[in-house]
Amino acid sequence: MLAESAVVELLKHAHLFKEAVQDKQWTYSFPKPDSATGLTTISYNSKQSDAHTLFFCKGRNFKRAYLDEAIRAGVPVIVTENVFSETPASVVQLVVTDIKKAMAVVARAFYGYPDKEFKRLIGFTGTKGKTTAVYFTRHILQHMAPGKVAQFSSVENSVDGVHYTESGLTTMESFDLFRSMRQAVDNGMEYLVMEVSSQAYKTNRVYGITFDIGVFLNISPDHISPVEHPSFDDYLYCKTQLFKNSHTMVINAETGYASLLLAKARAKCPQVITYGKHQGDYRYGNDPSNGQDFSLVNVSADVPAVDEQYRMKMVGAFNHENAVSAIIVSRLCGADVPATVAGIAETTISGRMEMLQAKDGLTVCVDYAHNYISLKRALQYLRQTHPHGQVVVVVGGVGGKAESRRADIGRAVSEEADVAYITEDDSANVDPREIMQAIVAHITPNVTVHQIVDRKQAVTAAINGAHPDDVVLLAAKGRERFIYKNGEHVPYDGDYYLAQELLKHRN
Repeated sequence: MLAESAVVELLKHAHLFKEAVQDKQWTYSFPKPDSATGLTTISYNSKQSDAHTLFFCKGRNFKRAYLDEAIRAGVPVIVTENVFSETPASVVQLVVTDIKKAMAVVARAFYGYPDKEFKRLIGFTGTKGKTTAVYFTRHILQHMAPGKVAQFSSVENSVDGVHYTESGLTTMESFDLFRSMRQAVDNGMEYLVMEVSSQAYKTNRVYGITFDIGVFLNISPDHISPVEHPSFDDYLYCKTQLFKNSHTMVINAETGYASLLLAKARAKCPQVITYGKHQGDYRYGNDPSNGQDFSLVNVSADVPAVDEQYRMKMVGAFNHENAVSAIIVSRLCGADVPATVAGIAETTISGRMEMLQAKDGLTVCVDYAHNYISLKRALQYLRQTHPHGQVVVVVGGVGGKAESRRADIGRAVSEEADVAYITEDDSANVDPREIMQAIVAHITPNVTVHQIVDRKQAVTAAINGAHPDDVVLLAAKGRERFIYKNGEHVPYDGDYYLAQELLKHRN
């Protein structure tokens, strides 16, 4: 519960408060005595509001109709960036400079600052590999602290270390994030490993949080669109906000823009630890044709020691650097080397580089690859491991965001594939044909291209048309059982399950 006047003081302390407005009167404090019950819920959903709710007018598409519905439900106090006219005299408007920051500030206090109660709060960012690195880290830490590790990722969330639920966003909205953190703490979780997206900083979902350990995996242009990041500079800037909000940063010393990133991190973060194949405090060795085995040593005496051989259950040499980041983080948390070996060896992720084999020899790989880095790396690995056949890919692009990704997908396909089936993905409210054409426009003539809008038909054609020595990559959808189009989640077989069924019928 929060007293109404306490909300005002929170917003003032965060330098977000402008004024309170009630019945056309403007004040710089809460304009009436606190109620006896206070505010017992916070919400930005008008359908989940009542007479004890602090209601937030959130989003670029917020409509007056939402506010009117909340007022009819009885909300006594609203938080808004804009003063609304013709509101009932009983309703108090708290006017703020930034609604998203205000949401984070209030939610963090409402749930009792749960982020401060973990032994270690760990955040991973990067264009590619966040989910995989989070899973590696969670599996290792579970050997050190069984039943004490929570996870927030773009695939699954767990607030008790046992039960996992499908997630909706890479990083949750601040209300959901702090509520889930509180649940995790109350469930006895001591460690939280989570993904931190560029949008999490762009929209202030993690505002106010300081991570014990932050990890920067890699960077390349992505999420560039009018509704996400207007430029790569903005995308990079948002990613690097993790530096000033972490006590320790672990950074891939060989990613793009490494010199800038390291200089920036060292200026903003008390401790910076680096890794790479040829540079860094930690260095790993591998054979790119071997998708599972790698070694790791520390060349700096100032970091926890590691000199060990590792074997992943997952395939793909590009995942070695994700595993390395997880090992470093876990050692910083106090995990011993046997725990890191065991955790790396057991980690699997549904829909990530899952290999299916037909009796006649055809290989199908199902992976969530959806941008340039992830798609190129997956295709490269499949080319290395299947040198005698063609590399076939089934892929589409999303609508309503990440418009730059369409050209990137076309570029990755051109560089690494022989045959491409361009199809629908989560097109939202955009015509999938428009997205498909934008991808095809960037595919070079060396690739045989088929355009099939219906994803099930595209997957079926790709698998049925492939030869025994070929390898087919089904990209982006993994095990998801829906396609988001025309504003709703439409049931879909799922790439993995559809491929399983189709492969049964090959001789």
